[in-house]
Amino acid sequence: MKKIVLAFILLAAMMFSGILAFADEVTGSQKAEPRFTDITGHWAEGSISKLIDKALYTDKEGKFYPDKAITRAEFVLMLHKALNLNINYFKAPDITEYFDDVKNEDSYASALCDLITANIVDDKEHFYPAKSLTREEMVNYIMNAYRYKMGENYRMIKVLVKPFADDQEINVTYNGVVARAESMGIIKRPANNRFFPKNDATRAQAATVIDRLLLQLEKEASMVK
Repeated sequence: MKKIVLAFILLAAMMFSGILAFADEVTGSQKAEPRFTDITGHWAEGSISKLIDKALYTDKEGKFYPDKAITRAEFVLMLHKALNLNINYFKAPDITEYFDDVKNEDSYASALCDLITANIVDDKEHFYPAKSLTREEMVNYIMNAYRYKMGENYRMIKVLVKPFADDQEINVTYNGVVARAESMGIIKRPANNRFFPKNDATRAQAATVIDRLLLQLEKEASMVK
């Protein structure tokens, strides 16, 4: 009798463990492997893990290189994917109508067309895809994306903030968007009070401001409801 009871308990335990394993598979609660091998402990780890497509931004060793400068083409792909843009055209767009240094067969051309159509990328004639994106350019695209996503709910407001110590170095075209981005928390004011507008934006910084943009859009959407 004891042997029968013991066998029954053992069988029940095996069935229960199988159910748990199946539940883990269905819910995805099994521990996922790190997406990148070089971001653990990095200040932008959370944003990078949440947003970045490993297929686009990793090498054979699984590295993301968070502190490497991001190119303008790379940022286009990153921002386009995060915004989940899906624009329907009457005819296939021709990127050469906008820029003389981008071809339709380039991997980022389709995403760039969408960002142009949405007035997120507002450059003219030359795009310089392989060139590093500057911090002020990055903020400009981010705030253009905010305006596009907000649509009729976008409000023109006057932002009164303390100027950065290097405020005079910011392109006058970008002064307003930089101020608004800081007021919204999309960029943070460092202890040295410098924005470094002409510095190259890093891949980590790009992931972080995009993440903050999405969080701000979520916040604004909840307020409208």
